[in-house]
Amino acid sequence: MKKLILLRHAKSSWDTQDSDRFRPLKQKGERRIAWVSEHYRTYFNEIDKVFCSPAVRAHQTAKLLVETLSLDATVLSVVESLYTFDSRPVLDFIYRLDDALDKVVLVGHNPAFADCIEKLGNRYLGNLPTASFGYLSFTQNSWKYVQSGKSEFGLPAHYHNET
Repeated sequence: MKKLILLRHAKSSWDTQDSDRFRPLKQKGERRIAWVSEHYRTYFNEIDKVFCSPAVRAHQTAKLLVETLSLDATVLSVVESLYTFDSRPVLDFIYRLDDALDKVVLVGHNPAFADCIEKLGNRYLGNLPTASFGYLSFTQNSWKYVQSGKSEFGLPAHYHNET
């Protein structure tokens, strides 16, 4: 059984002259990803690998996730093809994952991630908010065949009316 978490980067700053790729997280985004990592800790148990987009906001999100969960830093890898807003490169990446990996986290961008969740899962969310994730569990034992996964969602505190 394969498990996949598609985590959208946390809230980033638009108060910069940098290009999209270099936008950093806002403090609010840092707080939310720390909350999501801690609150949904059981979803992130036994992670084999975390792959993230090279965009600064995605890399910062992935690093905060790894740090909050006290994972070894070597679990994190930056993957150029995850810097996309199109689901096709993300799906291609998923289908090529090493079958030795059973539980993988991808950190990246919408609308690619929302579309992947819709295509691979059994529930529709529409928009995947920042610092949110889709958790997909599959009955298949090979990444190249994953489909019709059971979908669950993890949303930041403000979606639950918590402080």
